[in-house]
Amino acid sequence: MFALLRRLPKLFHPPAWGPALAAALGCALPLMLGVFSGHPGFYWATLGAFVASLADPRQRLGMHGMLLLSSAGAFSVALGYWAGQTTMASLLAFLLFGLLLAASRRLGPEPAKFSFVITLCLALGAGQFGRGSFDNPAAIATLFLLGALGVTLLGFGLRGLHGLRMWPQRPALKVLWRLTRRWRQQPLGRHEWLSLATHAVLVCLAGVAASMLVFPDSHWLSFAAILLLGPLRQTPWPMLLLRGGLLVLGAAALMFFGYSLVGTPLMVMIAIAMVALFRLLQARPPALFLLQSCLGLLLLSESLSGAWSEPQWRLVNAALGSALALLIISLGLLADRLVARPDHRTNEPAEPRADR
Repeated sequence: MFALLRRLPKLFHPPAWGPALAAALGCALPLMLGVFSGHPGFYWATLGAFVASLADPRQRLGMHGMLLLSSAGAFSVALGYWAGQTTMASLLAFLLFGLLLAASRRLGPEPAKFSFVITLCLALGAGQFGRGSFDNPAAIATLFLLGALGVTLLGFGLRGLHGLRMWPQRPALKVLWRLTRRWRQQPLGRHEWLSLATHAVLVCLAGVAASMLVFPDSHWLSFAAILLLGPLRQTPWPMLLLRGGLLVLGAAALMFFGYSLVGTPLMVMIAIAMVALFRLLQARPPALFLLQSCLGLLLLSESLSGAWSEPQWRLVNAALGSALALLIISLGLLADRLVARPDHRTNEPAEPRADR
């Protein structure tokens, strides 16, 4: 217990009060406008503000990372919404992002965090297809960028308060190469990465299953599958089963929380406070960062969601996503054991050669 408490500060970055305040202010404005006006465009602007706030503008590459997250997130949301029209387009989109997710885990933790965020944006866009009359992917991407632009302006102000350049100089290729080498200090083994890549591609196909089933709030299915994929690194089967059960219990708690507080100012206040807390104490490990990003996106999206007449579909989707991910991961682990099992014939001693 004491060892866990001593390790707890190492799981989070130092408290970032400025970025936390910028995240709270950037998400609060479109969220409040969306609550009072009911226009669906503020839904995407709020999500864009949250995605942009995940980058720290005070770092040397912070503004570049913020703009990269904003543009890639807008593209992913629009691609997911467009791919939800046909099963083949959804299959190709999720397969592409599954390969990107596997390749980024090979590079290091920071690229893995980036790929996780844009994969969540893809799943969110695909899950919102067909809801309401706001169905233009280009307009969705534009509103997503507008919400991210508000946080970006706050980031410029934060750099000015710290006496930094408003726009840092373009980094040289040598700097980017050193940064990539630092990220890859503890690379995955080849066999472990191939196993992870197979799991990533298969689990990301849960988004295709969500689009084929045509359930309401199908992004809960994709989020549950991606959450179970995140910490997959030499994880035994009982621990995976425990995580799946805890994930379903957490989805039930979120569903009860949203259904009880829907339409009340308390739900909006809790969502903004949790977003600020997640940004104040941002996680270092990719798995914990993925959990924070999922919870932030779900809290903000459900605060503006008006489809609470049948909340049980959220729990059904989370349970289906967990079961599908556990099935795929268990099949992958079984295949890894069969491949890694040594051949008994190779272990037999060789017969001595007869003397001539």
